[in-house]
Amino acid sequence: MNRELKEKLILISGSAGITAAVFLGIKYLFPLAAPFVLAFLTAVLLEKQIVKLSNVFRGNMTVAATIIVAGITVVIAVIIGAIGYFAFGEIKSLIGNFDYYCALCDFRVSQVCERVDGWLGLEIGCVYEVLDDGIDMVRAGVEDGGLAGAVGTSFSVVSKIFKNIIIVTGAFFIMLISIVFMSRDMDKFRNWKQTTRFSKEASVIWHALSKLGNVYFKTQLIIICCTASVCTVGFLLLKNPYAVVLGIAIGLLDALPFFGTGTVLIPWSIISLLDGNVTGAAVLLTIYVITYFLREILESKLMGEKLDIAPVTMMAAIYIGLLVYGFLGFVLGPVSYCLIKAGIQLLKSTIERGRITNI
Repeated sequence: MNRELKEKLILISGSAGITAAVFLGIKYLFPLAAPFVLAFLTAVLLEKQIVKLSNVFRGNMTVAATIIVAGITVVIAVIIGAIGYFAFGEIKSLIGNFDYYCALCDFRVSQVCERVDGWLGLEIGCVYEVLDDGIDMVRAGVEDGGLAGAVGTSFSVVSKIFKNIIIVTGAFFIMLISIVFMSRDMDKFRNWKQTTRFSKEASVIWHALSKLGNVYFKTQLIIICCTASVCTVGFLLLKNPYAVVLGIAIGLLDALPFFGTGTVLIPWSIISLLDGNVTGAAVLLTIYVITYFLREILESKLMGEKLDIAPVTMMAAIYIGLLVYGFLGFVLGPVSYCLIKAGIQLLKSTIERGRITNI
């Protein structure tokens, strides 16, 4: 076997092994180590602030880290509490007026269908009858199958939710404590990274992940907050009673691949226009245009070419991550891609130096 063929086989088999190891490791091992991984990343992000504050306390990193972590936790809790307060009130109002909104929705749909009947020259009620027959078919299918099963498993679902809440709460407090201790021992980690036999591998992986966090995730978080704020303000102008909930939901939806604010705002504006609400349709389209260009401008300004990952590649990474990891694939998909890319690049450089082929 010639050298070139052997190197290709090593690269292919090694790449497959790296890909499998990354996906399996993140899927099954990351949930166990998640609080400590997140704590370490947070400690790195807060390192400069903690070092500055420690000078006030004669170099005591533990006290400085405790104060900063506690302060940030309080600020985040206040923000989440304020948003949750308004969101809870809106959800409570929605549940209390559910029957009213169902009747109002039916009335609005019938009005729109009558307008479509007039445009198509049909007898009044034809479009609504077709739509109603379709809804009845869907309802019959649900009642025959899924609804009974859903009711039968409701208790187990509720129990699982409470169990997950307890686990997440415990993991959160463990993470806070770990941030304090890791901040204190950050110098020891840096010494280990320089002296370990895997120093190059650790540096390559750390460089890839730090670039992903500082560029991609930071940009996405800023865009989500800006998009949610614009949508919320727009819905408040429309005097929508659920402006906060809808604004946050559309802001999160905009971050998902193949979706965007247009997934909700464009159909909503069309329905408003068919309903005769020209002002509402214009406001919704304006919100869509603003959020669209806001994302384009912020992505080009904050991300630009810094990430060195094509948009299609990032979209594929998120899509595959959603399929493999579920909802958290939005974050874990890009992380997996960066780890796989870093591992393959390291393998290529090793092959080029002849460390494997000369064995």
